[in-house]
Amino acid sequence: MSKKRTSTPNIPQDALERARRELQQGTSSTGASATQGEVVRSTRPAKKEQTEGTIVYSSKKQMMTREELAQEYSYVLKDLTSMAILAAFLFVVLIVVSLVAI
Repeated sequence: MSKKRTSTPNIPQDALERARRELQQGTSSTGASATQGEVVRSTRPAKKEQTEGTIVYSSKKQMMTREELAQEYSYVLKDLTSMAILAAFLFVVLIVVSLVAI
């Protein structure tokens, strides 16, 4: 038989209440101190736009140019080219081994 799934989240109630309060206030928990081994990530709330008395959250992404991407991820291109050279070399080795084994 299948296990019945509940619709309640597996999160402590106090954590849910704190998250709801922070969402309403528009603040994040970056000021909290981290214990040993924990990582605190800075999460900025999305920009708020005031529209006729209601708050609308917008998440606009910044588009990077091709030059910025090339500069930021140049190490990825180097890794990909070295892996392609290694794959081609190993493919040639496999062909040579299969010809010699016949």
